[in-house]
Amino acid sequence: MEPLFKVVAFLEELFPPEFSLENDPIGLLVKPVPLSQPIEKALVALELSPSLVQTVVKEGYGLLYLHHPPIWNPIKMLDAENPHVSMLLKLYQNGVTVLSHHTNLDCAPGGIADQWVELLELRGKKKPLFPSKTNKQYLKITTFVPQEHLDRVAKAAFQAGAGIIGNYSECSFYTEGTGTFTPQKGANPFIGKAGNHEKVRELRFEVRVEENLLTEVLHAIFVAHPYEEPAVDVYPLLPFARPDTGLGRLIELENPVSLKVISMKIERLINEKVLVQKPYSKKCENIAKIAILPGSGKSLLNSLHSEKVDLFISGDLSHHDIEELKIKNISFIQLPHGRGERIAMQSVTNLIRKQAMEKGLKVTFESENRYHDE
Repeated sequence: MEPLFKVVAFLEELFPPEFSLENDPIGLLVKPVPLSQPIEKALVALELSPSLVQTVVKEGYGLLYLHHPPIWNPIKMLDAENPHVSMLLKLYQNGVTVLSHHTNLDCAPGGIADQWVELLELRGKKKPLFPSKTNKQYLKITTFVPQEHLDRVAKAAFQAGAGIIGNYSECSFYTEGTGTFTPQKGANPFIGKAGNHEKVRELRFEVRVEENLLTEVLHAIFVAHPYEEPAVDVYPLLPFARPDTGLGRLIELENPVSLKVISMKIERLINEKVLVQKPYSKKCENIAKIAILPGSGKSLLNSLHSEKVDLFISGDLSHHDIEELKIKNISFIQLPHGRGERIAMQSVTNLIRKQAMEKGLKVTFESENRYHDE
């Protein structure tokens, strides 16, 4: 067994919330027990349903990890006749915590899109179809401090929330140099005397901080700093995201394949026929560049033509969307939204199990496919 906070931290290390799109309602959405509560097993699933809730309660799962957030809009009334609210209430009353990772699970390495690349055995150069843009603003704080006071100032900055980069804390950099100053009349210098020009060996201390923590970190530095008037510089940093994160995946195949081969692979995986649309004026025997977006692909159609894509694999496209692809000489295979993501979630569960085992996490992660009628 492990405390909930440790399990949540593990999952958010795999699929960081900062990879999610803006206003995506992810995170802990049902929290009926303290995060110190130990749990023995968690169920990984696509979305909430009455049968899933019944299974989670009956089988005694402490955590339900969902891809589709069960709360999209604010709930204005706890209405027992609303089946959606009833499901959430039942989970709460039975002490089941619900954590949802949506677009961060779509965008992250090892997430939904990457799992389908692996399932289809697509080999070649790979990148996000729509690269992530971080929704966090960071700043760099720099100050200058005598060497014997560095640890005190650094500790104060770290405790206030500075120096966190991904899964690392207390990140900083310092270099040695010489500081100069002349205390004026009325000054109370920590080093030197009023009227004397001073040269002091100092360390230039640099640390990154999230914008919303700037005030707290600056206050901590000023309190811990030995100087009466410490020099502190604040620099804005350009936002950027990891180059391997973003919606969808674009693969330039090492060896081109035919449209028929790809469609047959998908049909074997999902165990049903798929809609295949060929372009109007292009042969489909040598597919070299494939874009794949499990779920709804409508939002990324504009990216396909500029990338000179041969084939788009996705779901939820209208007749007009498909016609537009055909005119632009892009083949299309419809990957059913729910079916495609549910299959990928099985692979995500396997990834989670492997990572949990490597970290020695004493929690069993199970897939809804164990119960779901395929």
